[in-house]
Amino acid sequence: MKRVLFANFRSNCCRGIFEILFHDIKPVIRLAAPEKTKIVFDETEYAKEKAEHSPTVELKLADGTTTQYLSIIDAISAAKSGSTLTLLKDITLTSALTFNSKRNFVLDLNGYTLTNTASGTYAVLIAYCDMIIRDSSEAQSGKITKGSGGSNNTLYLVGTTTPNKLTIESGTVEGLWSIGVQGNSTLDVVGGKILCMGSGYSPINIAGQSNGVSKVNITGGFFGSFNTSVGKNVMTSSGYDISKLWIFDDGSGSAAFSDGIERPTKVNANTIEY
Repeated sequence: MKRVLFANFRSNCCRGIFEILFHDIKPVIRLAAPEKTKIVFDETEYAKEKAEHSPTVELKLADGTTTQYLSIIDAISAAKSGSTLTLLKDITLTSALTFNSKRNFVLDLNGYTLTNTASGTYAVLIAYCDMIIRDSSEAQSGKITKGSGGSNNTLYLVGTTTPNKLTIESGTVEGLWSIGVQGNSTLDVVGGKILCMGSGYSPINIAGQSNGVSKVNITGGFFGSFNTSVGKNVMTSSGYDISKLWIFDDGSGSAAFSDGIERPTKVNANTIEY
């Protein structure tokens, strides 16, 4: 007579019912060991995913509220007067970045690089602001650059009836014309490095006066060029007199400008008005 035995069993991976059919013999039951799931951890892929989804900037409002953002554009939109925007990683953009009407605003490079390869007049537009750029990192490695291509001006200041002001405290700005100044705008350079990357350009460019008086105050900082043909030019201007410019003494005792005239230097810079 056939006897049927039903039994429940439990293993470390599953539970089920099996059927044993036998006659008058003692059955031998062999259960295969459950297969173990092998988990492979790809550290490279994990690091890539983490980097792509980690915040790029931190925004601190005047009241102390701090928020981290994946997008620097979103952070700028959320910024109010008295805000500080701090880079948390290197950022590369391909379209122009605009700071518009940001008062008492600080951009802290924090040792990282903001690269913008946008083509056109500028990579970063600063309009109707009262803004400071600094680098709080110990290594002073923070930088704003146009990269290997892109716009003529890395930073471009525009002011009309509403005045516009940018102060460079530390960090590096590099480009063809590193900083363009137009209209009712004031540029104060008290530190940092302003570097020109192309022949026929200069670290600072007076771009036009149709909307007001441009002012450039230089009381510190280093001005240089990667192209030796530019020499020690500090400023160029189309049709505007730069003879009133005094530059911070870099130890050489004189400074050359785009007209090739050597002028004495002094520590306390005058304001240049056109």
